[in-house]
Amino acid sequence: MSAETATLVVVDPATAVADKLRDTLGEQSYAEVVSAASLDDARSLLGTVDPGCLVINLDSINDADGRSFVADAGTDCPIVLLTNSGRELVDDDLLTRTTTVVERTDDPDNWGFLLEKIQRHLGTTPSTGSDEQLYRKLVESVQSIAGRLDANGHLVYANESWADILGYDREEMLGSHASIAMADGELERGQQVIQQVLEDDDRESEIIDVEMRTKSGERITVTVHFVVLTTEEGAYDGVMGVARDVTERRRDEQKLQEQNKRLDEFASVVSHDLRNPLTVAQGRLELLAEEVDSEHVAPIERSLSRMDTLIENLLTLAREGEQVTDTEWVELGRLAEECWQTVATDSATLTVESSTSVRADPIRLRQLLENLVRNGVEHGGADVTVRVGVLPNGFYLEDDGPGIPPADRETVFDNGYSTSADGTGFGLHIVGQIVEAQGWQVRVTDGTDGGARFEITCVEFDD
Repeated sequence: MSAETATLVVVDPATAVADKLRDTLGEQSYAEVVSAASLDDARSLLGTVDPGCLVINLDSINDADGRSFVADAGTDCPIVLLTNSGRELVDDDLLTRTTTVVERTDDPDNWGFLLEKIQRHLGTTPSTGSDEQLYRKLVESVQSIAGRLDANGHLVYANESWADILGYDREEMLGSHASIAMADGELERGQQVIQQVLEDDDRESEIIDVEMRTKSGERITVTVHFVVLTTEEGAYDGVMGVARDVTERRRDEQKLQEQNKRLDEFASVVSHDLRNPLTVAQGRLELLAEEVDSEHVAPIERSLSRMDTLIENLLTLAREGEQVTDTEWVELGRLAEECWQTVATDSATLTVESSTSVRADPIRLRQLLENLVRNGVEHGGADVTVRVGVLPNGFYLEDDGPGIPPADRETVFDNGYSTSADGTGFGLHIVGQIVEAQGWQVRVTDGTDGGARFEITCVEFDD
């Protein structure tokens, strides 16, 4: 390892990224790659080495933890985030603290791009011939669209995949202007994005979707990850980038948006049709309360109020999809006891074995607990005992009923799944949606006394 060799620190719990970078860069004496399997390990490592670049595999790390780590890292070196989710889904606060976002690092389309970014950030002097080897490895590793435009927008390099996808011969495309394959208005939009990158000292690359036109006239959508090139004098020198065809994915997303729009319209109609008779029931209950003094009035009033809240929240859920934006600390045991009062539990028993405060959307957590309680009572019988307790990284709810057969545990969260003739099949499906929306995980196993046990993990606790 030469004296000028830089240190590259890779935070990668899965180790695959670190191993590949070590094989690629280490064999050229270009950089010493040291890896950390967790953020805690990385914090300790940064206390002993002075990295030339820090690479974080974001898909294995919670956004909040990543943001905290970057804020407290105590290093001024460039930071590269690796993500399969796309730049638009990276936490904004985390994004502002980092230098570059590289998408789909496990995809050979972008592996060469990642190597190029690391080379720029390290700024070391490679051994003779290694620069040429690195760029050859970059080009050879790209198995999809790869190309370079000069400062005037002419294509000076394109791989075979670029030509194949667009329906041209490679020689036919080289030297042509980028507009030959751009849909109307896309060239101007791309130029605007390039100008924005040039004017931002903290950016040198971007990821955008571009509508392109094949030789036969078919419109396709590609996600382009490009870097803006400049001369030694700082003048604009074109762009180079890699891209992949995402036409089918974008069409599927459009279909999903249309389905969500119809769901929103349906939810609005249902909300209106339910709220009208509910309003009548609430009004009649007020009149009844004035005429009679009954212990049954208050429970009915609570139930009607709860129905009204559920209608509004379900309508909001349909409109906002699965995204959770507002969370707060919720005391699990207290909420479980409140949910017990709003579910028909007959002579069943609730036991809170242990409790803690969890970070959650309180409305959706309430609905999750109510659905699990209702499931336990409906399938466990009138005298079932339901227990709520805490796990090292989450919480559980179990009952002492008949349980769920192992063969059915993978499908209980499917929409429409029910073992009861009177069941709707929505209860556990909603549980699964809420868990996913919160970024948690759920599994079904055997309860302590042989019933069903639902374990919710990856939950943030209030320490």
